[in-house]
Amino acid sequence: MEVDINVGEPDIGGINPGNTVTFTVLAYPQATFTGRVTQVRINPQTLNNVVTYDVVVDVANPKGTLLPGMTANATIDTASANDALIVPLAALQFGLTRSAGSSATSGSAMWGQTLGSASSGSTATTGVVFVERAGKLQAEHVTVLLANSTQAAVSASEGSTLDVGDAVVVGQNTAGATVTKTSHAAPTLGGSSSNATRGIH
Repeated sequence: MEVDINVGEPDIGGINPGNTVTFTVLAYPQATFTGRVTQVRINPQTLNNVVTYDVVVDVANPKGTLLPGMTANATIDTASANDALIVPLAALQFGLTRSAGSSATSGSAMWGQTLGSASSGSTATTGVVFVERAGKLQAEHVTVLLANSTQAAVSASEGSTLDVGDAVVVGQNTAGATVTKTSHAAPTLGGSSSNATRGIH
């Protein structure tokens, strides 16, 4: 079957044929369906000054579960990071304010020095997280691989001992957070999200 997704102008630049799409439909809220982007149509639609583009997704429907006209909630995965460490963005923000000489200058990423593009925690963005060890804070330097609105996938820089299970500091007088890791089964962090599709055909 074909699913047509209305994707907003800010997100369309990162979407390409072949991207994996997951979505749910109102009729089966507990089920998740998977498809792939086959086409990004270049004819924009404008409604209430909001510009969207039609993204076409092919989905297998062997049991006939999906019916024409259903409305879907979809997420398009645009990037992934296998075996990366996952830290809260708050830990990187705390590291930025805590690090001596660091400042969030105009054009820099909110978690530290930017070596490449500053958009959405792109590859080659560096940062610092603080880990509590033996009652003391220890700075751990990391490279930010991917980021979404709440978490970042990072790799430990040379000399860093950051590992799964470490308690990273996310703020003063607040509970810490534990480092986790992406899995091969679910490697994706981030991606473009569309709140609704125009329909299934």
